[in-house]
This record gives sequence, C-alpha cells and structure tokens, in this order.
Amino acid sequence: MALDGVLTLRREPPPMQVPTRRPGRPVRFVPYNGPAVLPPWLRRPADRPRVCVTAGTMMAGAGLDDRLDLAGVIHAVAGPDVEVVVVVEPRQREALGPVPAGVRLADGPLAMRLVLPTCAALVQQGGAGTTMTALAYGVPQLVLPQVSDQHFNGERLAATGAGAWLTREQATAAAVRDLVRELIADGPWRRAAALMRDRVHAMPAPADLVPTLAALARGGPI
Repeated sequence: MALDGVLTLRREPPPMQVPTRRPGRPVRFVPYNGPAVLPPWLRRPADRPRVCVTAGTMMAGAGLDDRLDLAGVIHAVAGPDVEVVVVVEPRQREALGPVPAGVRLADGPLAMRLVLPTCAALVQQGGAGTTMTALAYGVPQLVLPQVSDQHFNGERLAATGAGAWLTREQATAAAVRDLVRELIADGPWRRAAALMRDRVHAMPAPADLVPTLAALARGGPI
C-alpha cells in the first residue's frame, strides 16, 4: 500500500503550487530562520536600494558551497547604485576574499527574516526556506540554482512573475547584473512580488489548522 498521506498542507500560494492527488489545505508560511543578531546598521533605512546576496545554509552544511561562485556574484551585483548585504556561513565568508566597496558582510548571525524587509531584491541559490521568506516579504528574487530542488524552486518562482532564475551557463556577470537592476526597479517584478506577498498573508495561519489536524488525529472527517 502506498504511504502518501491523507492531507497535504500547502504553504505555497498559487501559481507556485503543483497538483497533488490528495486533498490540500492552505497554510500561511511564517518566516523563521533560526537565532539572529540585529546589527545597528539594519535599524536605519538604506540610502540606496539594498540587495541581499546569499547561498543559504544547506549548501555549506553539505560541503557543496563551492558549486556557486559567490564571490563572482557579489562582484557582478555590486555598484555605486546599490548596497549589497551578503548573508553567508562563516565557512563561506572566509572563501570570498576582498569584496567591492559598498558591500556589507554580515558580522554575526543574520536571519533572512530580519534583512529581507529592508531589501529591494534578493539573489540566492533557490532554497525553499529562502524563497518562501522572500515571497512573504514581497521581495523580487533572482535564483541561481545548483542542485535539483533549487532548479524546481526557481521554475515555480518564475511562474509567479515575482522572480527569475538562470542556469549556470546563463549566469554570466552581465546577465546577473542586468537582471538585478531590473528587479530593483519599480516594474512588473515588484508588482508580482507584492501580489505574492499578499497571497501569502491571506492564507490561514498555522493555528487555524489546529481543528483540522485534531479531527484528522481522531480519525474523523477533515
């Protein structure tokens, strides 16, 4: 007998969702990225559009952090018209080398839920948690996927219009730079990201699903 569950909780708003065989219930994604330190500079508004660059935590933990040329991405994004904030694991930071002027390297644990509300765009590897956190805050995204699920997340994000993704071959410095400048502009990417943010916030809170889960535990109808 196939073990595929009786209820699927869907945290992805349409059109990110994919069809499932079993009934589904929407549930709001609540951003949480572990403990963090709020640095003083993050308490003040940025004087230029802020772009967050990250490679997530999973790749570094799995020893795959060399898949993405993070230093190259930082140099491609940096410029006098933007402020770049790099959120990386300590191991990744050591490998970056010198960074351009105007680039901030997080000097302590900095959760995405703290920095993204201040950002005009995000460049990331396509991790599910990072992607959904940016959606929840209405931040346009550029995904540079390196492993299988990241490609899938990038494709689903592109279907919403709230972001784009580039293959390794497509992700030249010029392509990354040009796309980021499009993302931070007041155009269709930003409008789509705002729409997805509103759809995330309109979904039922996790606490609202308690009666459904209780009924499921009792074996009754859901």
